[in-house]
Amino acid sequence: MNKLLLIPVITLLFVSSVTGQAVDARVVTFGAKVGTNLTKNYGLENSIAKYKLGFAFGGFVSYGLVSQFAIEPEVLFTMKGWELEDISKVKLNYVEIPVLLKFYVPSQSNIKPNLFVGPALGMLLSARVDDDDIKYLFNTTDFGVVLGGGIDFTAGRGKLTLEARSTIGLTTIESDDEYWAGKSVSKNIAFTVMLGYTF
Repeated sequence: MNKLLLIPVITLLFVSSVTGQAVDARVVTFGAKVGTNLTKNYGLENSIAKYKLGFAFGGFVSYGLVSQFAIEPEVLFTMKGWELEDISKVKLNYVEIPVLLKFYVPSQSNIKPNLFVGPALGMLLSARVDDDDIKYLFNTTDFGVVLGGGIDFTAGRGKLTLEARSTIGLTTIESDDEYWAGKSVSKNIAFTVMLGYTF
């Protein structure tokens, strides 16, 4: 996994060395974004889990680095979990903090494509199946990696951002409660489309 992630980073560094600047270095901007999730768990044997629809929203800060690069920390409320065959829903709500390295593809127009990657720390707020509280069955933190891309375009004094991302969990979400004894464990995965605005 780590070696695979190095490939796009090295490629982006090479491209940026032979192209012009696409973002303003050392400029800090703020924004907000909202979107929808398709989430489930993965890693279980003979899993009956299905994708669950949820929402995500929050804010971000973008800091321009050299050339086409920016660092973009976010704080998001995100709804994860999955659906079961009996129509029950496992609902996991997190505060998630991704820290993204964003690369802007050089463009002469007001539309600026971008790619991004970075780690994400999730803190579990609640866990329920229907009306039952099951938070004790899950770890309070979740660590993953975010991969995605989008486009920015000028809108008034700011800019709009449309993006698609996947957040792949790297740590198991089940706690060490005896309920899970002898059972396989799983990780979160989410596919998200978001609309944002930078002020």
